[in-house]
Amino acid sequence: MKERLTWEEMVQRYPNKWVFVENAELRGIDIISGDLICACTDDEYSQKAVELIRAGIDFRHVRTTEGNWGGYVNAKNVKITIR
Repeated sequence: MKERLTWEEMVQRYPNKWVFVENAELRGIDIISGDLICACTDDEYSQKAVELIRAGIDFRHVRTTEGNWGGYVNAKNVKITIR
């Protein structure tokens, strides 16, 4: 699904979704553009984040609307333990 999109394009195409991007162009902590990896619902968020971490993909993720917040994951420094 990788496609380079601006933040405005992500918001327009994927309202109320989580977007996961690589190679983000940033202004401070704000995403200006990035290579879209995927977009998902709140219910799919945890599973998708774990999949990307397990794949070793470094990504940023943010919700396009309603209380935007996000973060950066450096998967090289993450260890997942499943019990």
